[in-house]
Amino acid sequence: AAPPAPAAPAAPAVETVDIRVGVAVATAFNSGDILRAAILSALVGKGITNTVVGEVADPVQLGALATHMASTKGVAAVVAAGVCAGPTGPALSSAAMTGLVQASITAGIPVVNGILCDEEASAAKLRAEEAAE
Repeated sequence: AAPPAPAAPAAPAVETVDIRVGVAVATAFNSGDILRAAILSALVGKGITNTVVGEVADPVQLGALATHMASTKGVAAVVAAGVCAGPTGPALSSAAMTGLVQASITAGIPVVNGILCDEEASAAKLRAEEAAE
């Protein structure tokens, strides 16, 4: 009989990181749940469990939400995500990005841009779903 296969190495333990991170999600194009879940999963994978989640309807509002989180929720950083699609997608994405940069400058904290831009809302949602896997 063949000898038993060696046991798989144990996954390294993830240490908890003691910082608070804001998760700002735009719910346009029904992508909010997917993006929020992907961000929270990634943060937990890095040991960050102290999060504050906020939602806005439109990605252009993410900068204001990030600024609000920094000034009232005690976050050390904000991860912002949303979908901009259709013929106005590039212009909306640009405006949203400007708002996120302004929020970072105003609040003095990192604000991560996770805005997806695509010509079709269905394609952007598919990209969000793929990123969540």
